[in-house]
Formats: sequence, structure tokens, C-alpha cells
Amino acid sequence: MDAIALLSSDHRKIRLLFGEYRIADTDRGRRMAADTLIRELSRHLAAEESVFYPYAAKVLDAKATERPLEICSAIKRDLAVLDGHRSAKEDDAMSMEQLELDVADHIDLDEQYLMPRLRTASDDAGLRRTGARLAQAELAGPTRPRPAGPDRATSRAGTGPLLALYDRIRDRVRGRPTT
Repeated sequence: MDAIALLSSDHRKIRLLFGEYRIADTDRGRRMAADTLIRELSRHLAAEESVFYPYAAKVLDAKATERPLEICSAIKRDLAVLDGHRSAKEDDAMSMEQLELDVADHIDLDEQYLMPRLRTASDDAGLRRTGARLAQAELAGPTRPRPAGPDRATSRAGTGPLLALYDRIRDRVRGRPTT
């Protein structure tokens, strides 16, 4: 699967997770949906920041990824607030609403601006290689947001696997979903 198809699939999955949160009728159901959303978005953003956006900056230019990276930072801050909650009762409508708005901006910017430009400027082999790297990065990526963490791919390369291991241990101890 190429990078654009993989990320578009992720975006659909993330939108569905927001729907699951909205339709959950118990505190536990909403908390499970929120925990799954935190996990999937954290992995998705880490992979985009370390693989996709550097590739897009190389193929297009660094300016093309400035706004997407800003939105990723905002989403990670939203996720950190949500991750600090222990029950869905703490997930006030404002926190989830802001997260959903920021994620919608992220998806729109990627799918309507960046991906079409990248599809035109890149070759199929490059997109497939990047897709394979993205898939690996998502599997090995951290499952919790790191809003103060390094934003540069080179910085994350050394700490990413350790943070991901720490997150997985913490998730298991706290009984969080493992999707």
C-alpha cells in the first residue's frame, strides 16, 4: 500500500473512532473509545511526523509541511489533556470537540492539499516505499501523546522505540485497549 492510501485509510478509521465515542452509552464505553482514539492518533501522528512529512518536505518543499506539523502539535496537546482523564466524565464536551475539530483540520489539509500535490510530484515506487516505512513506524510507534517531545524525525529515531515500549507496558498495567 502506498503512503497516501495508508494514511487515507487511517483517517477513515480515526473518523469512525470519533463516531464510536459519540454513540457509546456508558462511561466505560466512552472511556474505552477515548483510549483507543488516543492510541491510534498517537501512533498515526508519530508515523506521519517521522516518515511522511519528511518525505513530503523532500519531494515538495519544507514549507508544504509547516502547517500540517503545527496542527499535529495542537492535536498532541489535545490528546495529552484527554489522556490525563481517568473517566469519560472528565472528557468534557469541549476537550473532545476541540480534538475532533483539530483532527478534521489535519485530515482536510492532508487529503485536500498535501496528498494531491505529493501524488503528482512523487513516483509510485517512492510512495510505496514510504507506505512500507509508515506501516512499520505505526506498529512500533508510541501509543501516548508526547506534545513536548521532539518534533524532528532525527530526534525521534533514537527515543521512539523506548517510548513505545514504555507506553505498551503502561497500557497493559492500566488495562487500556491494545487495538
